[in-house]
Amino acid sequence: LPILKRKSSPDQVMLISQFRPAVGKYCIEAPAGLLGEGEDLRETAARELLEETGLTVSRFVSDDAGDLLNDPGITPTKVKLLLCEVDLDHPDNKEAAEMGHEGVCGLAEEGEYIRRKIVPFAQFRDSLVGFEREGFAVDGKLMCFARGIAFGMEMAEKLNLSKS
Repeated sequence: LPILKRKSSPDQVMLISQFRPAVGKYCIEAPAGLLGEGEDLRETAARELLEETGLTVSRFVSDDAGDLLNDPGITPTKVKLLLCEVDLDHPDNKEAAEMGHEGVCGLAEEGEYIRRKIVPFAQFRDSLVGFEREGFAVDGKLMCFARGIAFGMEMAEKLNLSKS
């Protein structure tokens, strides 16, 4: 999950939207893809981020990407969620940063037509709820993660208020 950093503005989250035939809707997701042969997790994440958003990873935030089982009662499919930072002020990201929300990315040879969706980090959960109201499907893992972040921020705010 890419967190966009810029010296002049608050943090943002880069999401993508692509049509998913299984649900018959455009789905809001984190950039993702399959592990390439001989690639490690970070290489795959960096490659997919570049292909799907035009952005390059500045640094990976954590190494605790355990297996996430989507629906273990039905399928053994597992995924991993890596957090990374993207420095929008870095020259490697200049062109992609200027593209903003308007960018269409993805690999044409793979039939990808991906739209970028940039949301404020502080409104991550509320933005996903807004996308649902607009008729998008939202990836469940992403929503759970956003809800966890929102809950943590709310708890931190309450704890700070109780200390005064």
